Amino acid sequence: MDPLTNEPLFTNCTRDFIGTLDSIFYTANFLAVESLLELLDEDILRKDTALPSPECSSDHIAL
Repeated sequence: MDPLTNEPLFTNCTRDFIGTLDSIFYTANFLAVESLLELLDEDILRKDTALPSPECSSDHIAL
């Protein structure tokens, strides 16, 4: 997580790219955060070179 923005450093991890492609935009008037998932560590994601992998079935990380 970025300590300044409290946002993930990346949401996509492939052989040639690691960065943020996915975002969720909302207003607090209509939606509220109930819980947060712990983000995967880049070392875990790179264990099998990139995503998708045996542990993660998509090249996008769940938000």
